[in-house]
Amino acid sequence: MWRAKEMITDHIASSEITSFQCIPAFYEQIKSKDAGPYAKWETHPGTRMFWRMFISPSSLGKAFPHLRPHLGLDAYHNHKYPMQVMLATALDGNNQLNYLAYAIVDRENEENWRWFLENLKRVVTGIEQARVQFVSNHCKGIVNEGRDVFPG
Repeated sequence: MWRAKEMITDHIASSEITSFQCIPAFYEQIKSKDAGPYAKWETHPGTRMFWRMFISPSSLGKAFPHLRPHLGLDAYHNHKYPMQVMLATALDGNNQLNYLAYAIVDRENEENWRWFLENLKRVVTGIEQARVQFVSNHCKGIVNEGRDVFPG
């Protein structure tokens, strides 16, 4: 019984570690299944270790002009690995939450928020022309980077 438990525990741990190796294939699947998604992933400079990935399905980025001009931004951590999920959301006319983009980053900091917001600006139709109100809990670095990427 003990040996079986050890084998299962080792298998779970190794599959979680090797799951990072699946990111390039996941990235290619996203690009092949959606006509025109915006997806970008990067490794740490000088290494091949995963650093961050941004994903916005094509239809969601184009939906923004039809949503309320309130952009919700947040990041959360929900796993044993020190990764953060960053989200950009907006409400439609029926108060339904629509996500526009998400990213997986190594940590929540000013550099990653700038990177996330710059990618969001590239992909979300009409975000520069709209008078958007940003809603957040003042995440680490988001206030300064938000002002720099979206001045005004």
